[in-house]
Amino acid sequence: VRCVQETGKVLIKGQSTGEDIKIEDDHHRFMKLNNDICLRSQIDCYSIDPETNLPFVFEIKSRSVCPIRYDIENYADYLDYTIQGRKGLHSSFEREYYDLIRGSFLKWSFQLKIGRMDGAFVAFHNTREMFGFEYVKSKEIERRIFGSEIYADACFQVGSKVLMLIMDSVLKDLKNEKFSMLKLGTYSCTMHKKMYVFVELFEENIRWGETDQIEQTEDVRDEVDYYTCLLYTSPSPRDS
Repeated sequence: VRCVQETGKVLIKGQSTGEDIKIEDDHHRFMKLNNDICLRSQIDCYSIDPETNLPFVFEIKSRSVCPIRYDIENYADYLDYTIQGRKGLHSSFEREYYDLIRGSFLKWSFQLKIGRMDGAFVAFHNTREMFGFEYVKSKEIERRIFGSEIYADACFQVGSKVLMLIMDSVLKDLKNEKFSMLKLGTYSCTMHKKMYVFVELFEENIRWGETDQIEQTEDVRDEVDYYTCLLYTSPSPRDS
């Protein structure tokens, strides 16, 4: 695969990252959402189908083993955890695939749909050792999560409409505010059966990742703190 061959040089320790090995092509695909929003999905790799002789694109995912994902801050304590077989409650590819269905396939399905990708190439590891690789088709991911491609398409359409309703409501409330960009986050509360929407305004456009631009207070350090405060101080539906 061309993308892997060319970008793989950068992974070699001590290798120069000069202009000679930079890939200048824009590897993205775009989707217009309800004629209002443009969604973008980055394309990692492309290849040629040997059966149809047609090109296709796919995603590359690195997947650390479950103990590391459950306790990422202490990942070094689990470097001895390895995948030893195909099936089993732990130390198996079956366990890793089970966790993929529970925690990643939903967001992957949307990403692959936006990019019109054939699937995802997954590499399993414990940050020190690779244990194996698996190619999961987009159709398989949709069947695992939604049951069929029809329901997957329906869920994407409904979710996109909810997003547009949220964005329209936010922009309506902010029509008298002056800002260049905004940051929007959502958190679902299963206890109260509500979704909280957080919006932060910026007077100037900033680059993604410049977190020092985000205003912090003593009570609210980030969205999670605010969400936790709401969760434990808001009255229960049973009390109202």
